[in-house]
Amino acid sequence: MQSDGGAINFNGPVTASGTPTTDAGAGAINFNAVVTGAATISLQDNTAASGTVTFNNNVTLDGLTTFAQPYAIIMNGSSNTFANSITFNNTSTLGLGD
Repeated sequence: MQSDGGAINFNGPVTASGTPTTDAGAGAINFNAVVTGAATISLQDNTAASGTVTFNNNVTLDGLTTFAQPYAIIMNGSSNTFANSITFNNTSTLGLGD
């Protein structure tokens, strides 16, 4: 899923598989419901990403792929589980919890 700098909003539950990518560039990415699946989701991109990525509910995934770009990641869910270890390479903030 990619936009040209506009926000991407997932307002219902997301079930992912494989290695999907969400890239909004300077736009925000908002997961507003539960995110689950046998997947490793790539957040933003490795060239010019600055939009905040927010998970507003629980997350259960294999993993996340992040890049050394100036975007923030916020995990607001009360129960976030990943099958594999994650290195948060983003160079802005990492928020855990409300």
